[in-house]
Amino acid sequence: MNMPNFALCNTPFSVIAAVSLLNASPAIIVDCEALQLGTRGGILSLISIRSISPKPSYCYLFDALALSSSYLQPLFNLLTNPNILKVFYDGRRDWCAFYYTYKVRIRNVLDLQLVDLTSRFMRGEGTAQQRQRLLRLFTLEQIKQNEAKFAHVHVLNGLAASLKEHVFLYKRPFGLNKQRVDHDDWLIRPLPIDYLHYAAQDVEIIHVLYAYFIQAGYITRNPFLFSQSEHYISLWSDAIPEPDDVYRANPLLPLEILQIPELSVTSSSPSFLCQGCSRALSPLSFHIEPRLPSTRLLCCVCSVVQLWQERWRPWEMVKPKRVHEEVWRQEVQIKAWQRESARQEAGNKVQPKAGMKAQKTSRREEKRQAKQEAEKKAQQENARREAEDRARKAAADAKVRRETRDKARREAEENARRKAVNKARQVAEVKAQSEAKARVKANREARAERKARRKAERKQGQQGQNTEKLEGSVTTAGVGDDPPNERCISAPPLSPMIVIVSSPSPHQWSRLSICDGAVSDRCHSSPPTTLSAVVNDHHLDF
Repeated sequence: MNMPNFALCNTPFSVIAAVSLLNASPAIIVDCEALQLGTRGGILSLISIRSISPKPSYCYLFDALALSSSYLQPLFNLLTNPNILKVFYDGRRDWCAFYYTYKVRIRNVLDLQLVDLTSRFMRGEGTAQQRQRLLRLFTLEQIKQNEAKFAHVHVLNGLAASLKEHVFLYKRPFGLNKQRVDHDDWLIRPLPIDYLHYAAQDVEIIHVLYAYFIQAGYITRNPFLFSQSEHYISLWSDAIPEPDDVYRANPLLPLEILQIPELSVTSSSPSFLCQGCSRALSPLSFHIEPRLPSTRLLCCVCSVVQLWQERWRPWEMVKPKRVHEEVWRQEVQIKAWQRESARQEAGNKVQPKAGMKAQKTSRREEKRQAKQEAEKKAQQENARREAEDRARKAAADAKVRRETRDKARREAEENARRKAVNKARQVAEVKAQSEAKARVKANREARAERKARRKAERKQGQQGQNTEKLEGSVTTAGVGDDPPNERCISAPPLSPMIVIVSSPSPHQWSRLSICDGAVSDRCHSSPPTTLSAVVNDHHLDF
């Protein structure tokens, strides 16, 4: 894991040198570590500041217990400089620590927790995503039964959650794994090296978020972000919060921080005091009419905080309070002042106190036992989760096997059905082709038979016609003294015919003349020399 570069400033000279380098940066990252930071009775331990430019950026850890307010004055001048941007992540408690401990009012601030919240609207999150975030703190029944109260209630992200939602979602920076420390041990001196790394790593994570928000345009696209941050970070300037005040210390966005038109307060609009967070708010910030008599007037956020307490125990029950806590804080503060005096007198050589060692040992023993119990519970929970995961995995595998088997069976049935259909279709096609061929053959044979029959009929008809013509074309001429009779027989033109000539004597012949289909008989005293001459005389080709 890559450790951030840092320098511990616990002497006046180191403070002056660090501040002179930080003055060259146009923006700085600020974060504080303390016991009960920003609340009544809290003690500031470390002030972590990281430069943004010139690169490479560097982190400086100012020891607030080892340095008096006069030695920290150069640092306070840096924080009040209006020309240098101070970047926080949920800097309300940090602002209270500077304001109520050193009377320093930080100027020109930017709170990245508001940037994280406003980026949700830029990313297009709607009511469904807002309700999904509310389910981290409330039950679904509480949200459904109190729709009016949750209309403008938004859940805030912590530093680690914001880093996971934005940066780790796209590219996980190497070495930015959020560590965990016991915040009750911030007053121990010398501080363990793990605590110094934790403080330096917080400002490095804020720097990574700031660079990502600049690149994504979430800061430049909101012109009211700096004024909103100024209002948000100084929200508790009216009174220092109490350690157990859940109406101020809760993971919900206070009302009228963002410039929402329906929740804006103008000078002419009336304001009413919420008895939970002790803020003057407009009537729209209350889910009931403020003028109506009520036992306790609470804004929408404070009213849902009560629902949150019904589901989750108050913070003082989750984390056990120390016995005589206020007396213990006073003793720690007195011992810190004594150590400071001893350092100044003995040249910054601090001798450890026996009581502090014993107290530290007892606390370590308590933490070790609590850690063992937590590890045991975690192991049991892990074993239970592993068993549930195995059961779910086995059920899922069985379901997959059943689905695979059913799918294979359905595919086999479908393939068999398709094969049967294809085979039946092929048989039908073969049968249809055979029938078509048979019909074609039968048609061909019928045509041939009809053709032969027509040919035979034509031939027979021609023979009959020829016979009739021959019979009708025969002319018999008379013999003797009587002149021969003449008859005209119609015959088709250009039709060859056989002419039979009969004569009673060899010296008399009947001569045929054919003209335009009419045949006439004439008698000749002398026959032609040959039969062909008679035919030629009648213009016939024999």
